[in-house]
Amino acid sequence: MSGQSVVGLEARPPRAIHAVSVNSDDPYFEFLRARAGKIFYCLPYPGNAGDSLIQFATEACLSNLGIETTLDPRAADIILVPGGNPGGWPDIGIDHWQILWRRYPHAEFVVGPAGLCTDRANWAQVINTLGTRVTGLFARDPASFEALHSAGLRKDITIALSHDPALSLRGSQWLRSHRAAATEEYVLAAFRDDREAAQSCTSVFGIPRRLVSGRVYNWHVKRTASRVRDQKLARAEASVTGAMTLRKEDVSRHRFEVFVEIIRAAREVHTDRLHVALLAAMLGKKVHAYQTAHDKLERVYRHSLASWADVELVRM
Repeated sequence: MSGQSVVGLEARPPRAIHAVSVNSDDPYFEFLRARAGKIFYCLPYPGNAGDSLIQFATEACLSNLGIETTLDPRAADIILVPGGNPGGWPDIGIDHWQILWRRYPHAEFVVGPAGLCTDRANWAQVINTLGTRVTGLFARDPASFEALHSAGLRKDITIALSHDPALSLRGSQWLRSHRAAATEEYVLAAFRDDREAAQSCTSVFGIPRRLVSGRVYNWHVKRTASRVRDQKLARAEASVTGAMTLRKEDVSRHRFEVFVEIIRAAREVHTDRLHVALLAAMLGKKVHAYQTAHDKLERVYRHSLASWADVELVRM
């Protein structure tokens, strides 16, 4: 990959960040700052309140850098996918990207710090052949960076290791205000109940997944996820002491403002939701981060939070 702009495990050793801000030397901020004279369109992110946190942080970052944004992608010089987990959303993943490339061929295309798995949908081949205006792909953890680094992407694409976009809110006035308003009213248990809640289901009662009907497989995943969620709730409940109560609620399903307020009022947080954990950590809460079918909480914790956040990794 000689000649390709690569910032990551080899060129820049991963470092814990103590005050993420637009003034840091993070490669993602450097990339954005170099394009400060251009107009950005920040692609709306579907999903839950955690995804709204990514969108909010990205828009705040662009504003703090003095970057002009537009609501009209036709007027944009750069279309920015804000980060997160684009592979998990068909309306923001590689298939949708191809639609955008055809519709807005004039614009650069950039993916902010994300959890990426390039073996899905043959990303590298699609980007190399059809994504002629893709100029930057950023990873939020070392495993995602390694996936990008080894994917055989075109040499004119900048790939770099950064941090989850939500962490750019550290040191912001917005976060300081919420920390000042924080209380300790309950212990929060915020667990997901989808297929990502459980360990990856590669078989059903010993039968390989490929030999099982979709209906049976989905039933098995739902049943497994429910069982694992109950185990996580039981562990969270066992940790509650004194007069403190346990609030059981997947806060990611609320609108953004309610999501923030519920986490802000917790004494400590038990969760397998990455952005619940990130916001709670930034608010100074004790966080119990539970494993999921993927190890994204562990990867982001070790890369970005280990030196400053009060987080316990919980394996079930």
